[in-house]
Amino acid sequence: MAGLFLAALVVYECVNYGISTVIAAVLFLAVPWLPWWPFRLTWIPLVLVVLYTFGPFFWPPFFVAGLAWLTGIAAYHVVRGTPNRRLPA
Repeated sequence: MAGLFLAALVVYECVNYGISTVIAAVLFLAVPWLPWWPFRLTWIPLVLVVLYTFGPFFWPPFFVAGLAWLTGIAAYHVVRGTPNRRLPA
């Protein structure tokens, strides 16, 4: 459910801010599908979003990149499953 909310927020931001945010969204949506494991960690794009929120700069593609990366991680876990997670006994 959170992935759908993030996807809707990415689309909303892309409509508001134009082509540069669309490019950032498309590029960073694909990041979790790269073969390197650290790109699937949630805290990295979360840091991007927090830095944009509390930072002294205004560049919407930076924010959209973090949101799209989080959306890509959610989609990756839906499609591939969450590895090494076991339910408590």
